[in-house]
Amino acid sequence: MKKQTLKFLLVALACTLLLSGTNVLFAQTGNGTSTEASADTLEPTDVENLKAVAGDAEVMLTWDAARDNVGVTSYKIYRGTRPVKTAEDSYDLPTIPVGNVKTYPVKNLTNGQLYYFTVTALDAAGNESINYAVEVSALPKSGLSLPQAAVDDGKSPQVKSVKTEDLITVAVVFEEPVKLPEEHPASAFTIEKIVDKSRLEVQNAVIDERDTTGATVLLTTAPQEAQAEYLLTAGIEVQDLSGNPIISGTADTGSFKGSEKQKKVEEQPQPEAISAEPETNLSNDESTLRASGGELKDLVPPEDVTKLLAQIKDAEKNIVELRWSASKNSANDLADQILYQSKGKYTKSPKDGTSLGASTENIEVQDLKAGNWYTFKVTTKDTTGNESKGSITAIYLPQTGPGLVAAAITSLFMGVYSRKKKRK
Repeated sequence: MKKQTLKFLLVALACTLLLSGTNVLFAQTGNGTSTEASADTLEPTDVENLKAVAGDAEVMLTWDAARDNVGVTSYKIYRGTRPVKTAEDSYDLPTIPVGNVKTYPVKNLTNGQLYYFTVTALDAAGNESINYAVEVSALPKSGLSLPQAAVDDGKSPQVKSVKTEDLITVAVVFEEPVKLPEEHPASAFTIEKIVDKSRLEVQNAVIDERDTTGATVLLTTAPQEAQAEYLLTAGIEVQDLSGNPIISGTADTGSFKGSEKQKKVEEQPQPEAISAEPETNLSNDESTLRASGGELKDLVPPEDVTKLLAQIKDAEKNIVELRWSASKNSANDLADQILYQSKGKYTKSPKDGTSLGASTENIEVQDLKAGNWYTFKVTTKDTTGNESKGSITAIYLPQTGPGLVAAAITSLFMGVYSRKKKRK
């Protein structure tokens, strides 16, 4: 092969490698032209899914493996007693270099002190992830126990037991600590009534903060049928801390009975102030007018809306959707619908309501807080101002999100702060 042809081929190869992200250096030797790979200059990807669990004077960190064009060789843990909010901030405690691991216990911490953590990945050439992992925090506390170290035993997590705590809460205990998908964790579980295969809606799923091993998941469901036999199935989205998923058909199910508490809750009388019973026996179909001072006066409001239902639309943002069926409006005088909202379970509605208009049949309610019951009432109002007693419903918003973790046992499963670039 001619030397010019050889040079052309080498140049073409170099261009190809450059386009694919690999740098090539040319060196002239006595025998001609040869090539050798230059130093790796491509950074590993950012670390994802960083989590922290507090123990007694220590915190267990776990994260997903980063990727690199050559290979990740180690990780670096940044930590401090203050959060890093901007590129000008820095962590006030020494960094911790660790090997190519996905779990690390940070020890010798002070109980009662809130710590903040993030992690980056490094390759053999010393290239470091461009951005910090999403920051997490944890509060070590005396008496807390860490879950067992996430040593990858190659085994999949298995359902140990399933039991109800109340009519809308089901506790699923696994044989080992597990992690849930960050988006729509409730979709990782299905519940069916054994007798007819009908589905029981799973509205939310969170790791139970009361179980310091991290092996219990709390599910929020639609109201269960008392004593009905249900079958729960955990999907492959549920993984252990090493990333091993549930295996379908292998200890991924558990049965339980609907809570006995459901009947008691349903039989609780509603306060008179929000009773849906009409104030009068007069109907719009019969006599909506009554003589008053020589005039006929409309005293009967439109019929109430029916089938009022509240459901969680976005568990992370605590958004509730209300739906209902429209009033019969027999007198054809419906002018408005009014929404009343109060904190608590079947509590008295406030005096001031929100106008919804006459044709609305669904609405989203925001600015709610997790860990609370909320009561909603929708009334109807006619053109003369008569307002119905209203239809009511109540819903519980389970504890979810970052606020839980900073409070005590577990860390932020979702970052309070957005991902930030490292300081140079």
